[in-house]
Amino acid sequence: AQADTNTAAGIESLNDTIDAPVSGPNGQANTAYGYQALKSNTVGYANTAIGYKALATAATLDNTAQTAIGAHALENSTTGGSNTAVGHDACFKNTTGSANTVFGKGALYSNNTGSYNVAIGLDAFGTGTFPAAGKSGDYNVAIGTNAMTQAINSNDNVAIGNEASISQTTLLNTVAIGSGALRGDPTLTVTNAATGTTAVGYRSGYIAGAGYNNNTLLGAYTGYHGTTGDQNVAIGTSALYGSVGTQVFSQNVAVGFQSMYNATSA
Repeated sequence: AQADTNTAAGIESLNDTIDAPVSGPNGQANTAYGYQALKSNTVGYANTAIGYKALATAATLDNTAQTAIGAHALENSTTGGSNTAVGHDACFKNTTGSANTVFGKGALYSNNTGSYNVAIGLDAFGTGTFPAAGKSGDYNVAIGTNAMTQAINSNDNVAIGNEASISQTTLLNTVAIGSGALRGDPTLTVTNAATGTTAVGYRSGYIAGAGYNNNTLLGAYTGYHGTTGDQNVAIGTSALYGSVGTQVFSQNVAVGFQSMYNATSA
């Protein structure tokens, strides 16, 4: 049954909403269009679900002020609130995460409990290949196709650009701006990690692997071949680019076009 201020169209949409609110606005002001859209909602209010099984599992009062547009968008959200998910499979595995803003197919797909994230773009902070069970993380911004898609338990990061931080699994306080910035070594899927690193520029920090911490890279291709290393500063196109292969750089300062271009582990 459906309370008077709700709008629903579709088989089993708003199927479980109570006839009358327990108190206040509970169970009211919901809009559901699509098969099983908001199916399990009982007392949640001010939700909008448009699409096949959008917000289908949400049931409690915590499920309030959510917007899910697209097939399976926020389908598994149970007690999360104030999420906005637009796109097929957007925020699909979210259960208790709240205040996430998601636009794009598969964006924030595997997030279970993370909150206050922004994911915009195809698979941004999305499925990845590890872990299958899902992941969490708070206060992240991932904008661009596959940006941060492998990240698991990562907090307070910014990744903007196609494949920015795509292969990094554990991130903390990092900034990656530019296509392929801080991309990470795809052969080290489970161990890529970075803390406190800023990489700005096309493919800066491109194959960064485990333990890539507190580096500042400004310019296209800066620190390109560095897989592990701490406390480096590289400013200028191809500065600290590194000899072909994988290099370990620590406590270097390279300023200027192609400065330390052929450096080996140092």
